[in-house]
Amino acid sequence: FFTNKEGIAVWNSTFNAFNLTLYENDLGITIHSSSSIISEGEIFNNTVAIKIDGDENMVENLLLHHNSYAIILYGFNNTVKNNSIWKNFYGVMTHDENIIYHNNFISNTEDAKDYGHSRWNLSYPTGGNYWDSYAGEDYLMGEGQNESGSDGIGDIPHQFYGNVDYYPLMDYYENASGMPNVPPEASFYFYPPSPFTLQNIIFIDTSRDENGERDMLNWYWDFGDGNSSEERNPSHSYQKSGRYNITLKVTDRSGAESTFVKEIVVKNLPPVANFTFQPENPHSFTLIEFNASESVDKDGSIVNYTWDMGDGTIKHGSMITHKYSKPGTYEVKLTVVDNEGNESIYVRTIIVDNRAPEANFIISPENPKEGEEINFTDLSSDLDGKIVEWRWDFGDGTISYTEDAVHVYKKPGEYTVTLEVKDSMGAKANYSMTIKVGEKEMPGFGFVAMFAAMIAVAMFYRRLKKFK
Repeated sequence: FFTNKEGIAVWNSTFNAFNLTLYENDLGITIHSSSSIISEGEIFNNTVAIKIDGDENMVENLLLHHNSYAIILYGFNNTVKNNSIWKNFYGVMTHDENIIYHNNFISNTEDAKDYGHSRWNLSYPTGGNYWDSYAGEDYLMGEGQNESGSDGIGDIPHQFYGNVDYYPLMDYYENASGMPNVPPEASFYFYPPSPFTLQNIIFIDTSRDENGERDMLNWYWDFGDGNSSEERNPSHSYQKSGRYNITLKVTDRSGAESTFVKEIVVKNLPPVANFTFQPENPHSFTLIEFNASESVDKDGSIVNYTWDMGDGTIKHGSMITHKYSKPGTYEVKLTVVDNEGNESIYVRTIIVDNRAPEANFIISPENPKEGEEINFTDLSSDLDGKIVEWRWDFGDGTISYTEDAVHVYKKPGEYTVTLEVKDSMGAKANYSMTIKVGEKEMPGFGFVAMFAAMIAVAMFYRRLKKFK
C-alpha cells in the first residue's frame, strides 16, 4: 500500500494483518475497532504510520522508519511491543492507558510523548524498552536496582515527555523487528587543537551510526607515530614535534567499517631556562659562578646559552664566571635555544654590594724622636670607587682629617696610630700601627772635649796677640 491518503482503514471489525509494507501514505493504517493485530512488516515514509482509536489492539514486530509519526494511540489498553522504531520524527504518542515495552527506539527526533498514563515497562526483570538516547549505566541489579552487579537494565529510570520507563534496556531487544544496517560514519576532534610535544591530547569520538550509538562496537586509533588505541576516547602525547596523520576506524555490529583521517600538527615544546649563582650575596670584584645546568629541553636538547650580564657584557656557555666592577643591581638574562630553534628567557636580579676600601699608610722617618716632624703618607685604596674621608688618630689625643698628615710628638713613648678611611659608598676601613718615639739626643764627651779644645785655642791666640 503506497501513495494513498489512507492506506488501510479498519471500522467496526477485527483485522489481522501480517507482513505488511506501507509507504508514502498520509495515513498508513487507521484502526477504529478493537482486538486487531498488526504484526510483521515495514511501514515507512508516511505522515502517520499507524493511528489507533480503538481498544485492545496489538502492534508487534514492525519496522517503522522515516515517518513523521510512527504510532499514535488514542484508544485504551492497546499493546505495542517488539517493534523497531527508527529515524522517525515522533516515535510513539499515546493519549490514554496503553502498554508499550520491548521496543527499540533509535535515532528518532523525539522517541515518545505520553499524554495519558501508559505503562512503558513490564515488571523486573522483564524490563521495558531500549532507548538509544538513554544516558544511564548498568552497575546495579535487582527490582530496586540497588544490588551490586549488572543485569542489562539501566540503574536509573529513563524519563521522557509525560512518563518514565522504570527498567530501560541497555541493549537492543533481540526479538524486535530487525533494521537494515547502515555503516557508521567515523569522525573525531582533539583537544587542544594546537598541542605541544609531551602534552596530553584528548581525542573525542564524534562518530555517528544511523542504527544507534550502541550499534558501534569497536574503535581503532592509529596516531601516526607507531602508537594505537582501542578506547573510544583515548588520550595520547607525542614525543617529537611534526605533522602526524591520525586514523580512526569504527566498526559496527554487522562488521561494517568507516575510516576518518585527520592531520595533527604537534609543535616543539620550548626549552625552560633556569640558572643559579654563587655566592648569592657578592661584592664588586668577587668572582661569581653562574650555572645553567637546571635549564631543560624535554623533547630535544639545548644548543646555545647566551648570558646578558646586565653591565654590557655578553657571555656564552652553560657555566660561566663574571666579576662586576661596580656595586649595584643588575638584571642577568639567560637565553637558551633548543635544537628546533625555540628559545626561552630567564631573568634574575643580582645585587652586588660595595666592596669596602683597604686602609694603609707609612711613616717617615721610621724611627722618629720627640719633637721631630713625622710624615704620615696614606696608601689606602678602593677598587670600586674612591676614598673621600680620612681620620688620623695619633694616639696622643690629636686627630687629623687630611689625606696625608704631619705630626710631632712632644714626649717619647709608644703610640698607636689609627687611620680610618671612608669611601664614596659610605664603607669604612681602618689600619693601626704602633710607633716608638725616642728621646731627643744630648751632646756626648767627644763633642764636649772638642768644644773645650776650641775654646783653649781661641784663648791662646788672644793672649799671644796681647803680648805683641
